[in-house]
Amino acid sequence: MFDGFLDLDLASDTDVGSAFEHVARFYFTVARERMNLDSTLVPPTPPFYHQSILHETLLRLKEDLLRHNTKPNEFKQAGYLTFWVRKLKPFRHYPIFGQTFTNEVLGLKFGLSTVAAVHPHIIAKVSKNKRLWQEWLYDLRYRPVSGHELTKQFEMLSII
Repeated sequence: MFDGFLDLDLASDTDVGSAFEHVARFYFTVARERMNLDSTLVPPTPPFYHQSILHETLLRLKEDLLRHNTKPNEFKQAGYLTFWVRKLKPFRHYPIFGQTFTNEVLGLKFGLSTVAAVHPHIIAKVSKNKRLWQEWLYDLRYRPVSGHELTKQFEMLSII
């Protein structure tokens, strides 16, 4: 999902604008799937994220990934992406989506899609196990979880 993320120039309005657009498009795809909505019912350019908070989320993610000397693998990218979306909460909650854990759900979906690009079987594992999904969301919402811990959780999913 964030292929080439480390090359994203956060000082460039064009790069940041593209990242925002990509994230917003993904957000509404998730909303449409969840609600089984016709595409005409959901506006294509939503104001459902805080631009400055999303920018900070991407900046913190990039800083975390660059701390390591080697190029981070998909698990590390997914873990820290999930962590920062959950921590900084750049997406607004709207009752129409029927989800109070908006940032936690999107963080996990972003993380899973990042890992699924290399390990597609992971999506099936998570979608078949409703309890795992619920516990993961609960932990993200109410317990202190680090990016490193989320990285390890994504790695474990690929093994089992």
